[in-house]
Amino acid sequence: MFYLDEDHEGNHWQMREFFKHQMPDKEYETACYIMGVSRLFSEFRPEKHEYPFSWAVDDYIEVNEGPLKPVYSKAFHVLSSGERQLVLLGMNLYSSSNQDFNLCDALITWDEDYYQVFQQALEIRK
Repeated sequence: MFYLDEDHEGNHWQMREFFKHQMPDKEYETACYIMGVSRLFSEFRPEKHEYPFSWAVDDYIEVNEGPLKPVYSKAFHVLSSGERQLVLLGMNLYSSSNQDFNLCDALITWDEDYYQVFQQALEIRK
């Protein structure tokens, strides 16, 4: 399994522990892997966030009677563009109802390490 560093690996296992009752669900496993990235993990508070990406969204609004659209949190907006793309990827793989992930934007933004995180996340999710 590819990890950015030892912190990513340790954080991944901590996330798995927080969501142990949902394991081995592939959606949760993928979310826990992506949330293990240190910068993302630092935003998660198990006592406050019920779902892996709850911290990234403040609310949802309905647009033109279509699907609900997320209103992203300040914590989400201060991430680098590559980190935001990882969060959007994770949200899409966790719940495909999030349509904000754009693969072309992500590929332009990610460095080799984040691209490898992307590949590993796909392997976990399939």
